[in-house]
Amino acid sequence: MIYKRKTEIKETLSFSIHTPNMLKEIAQCSGMSIYRIPIAVLAGYLGRVAARCAVLSDPVLNKLMCDMTLYSAADPESEEHDPVKVEKVLNNYLKYQGRKRDAKNEHK
Repeated sequence: MIYKRKTEIKETLSFSIHTPNMLKEIAQCSGMSIYRIPIAVLAGYLGRVAARCAVLSDPVLNKLMCDMTLYSAADPESEEHDPVKVEKVLNNYLKYQGRKRDAKNEHK
């Protein structure tokens, strides 16, 4: 019974990371400028990965990209931020997973 409940909790939790800001903070606050170039390269690769994911239009990849704030529509700091598109991505993901969105269980 306890195992089943833990599984249910894991399936309903959702986390996001503002990846661009995290990388920027690591580069600026690390105290070692040696990280700036590798982090800039990583950021470039992540941008290309996000662009390819958008082309593929896979519900799971799109949700991951939104969770990591790699799509500008999912970035609250972006001029292109669009909560309606983010909601659509989440609903497509849940539909793909065979679940309907339950606002009570959605962790933001």
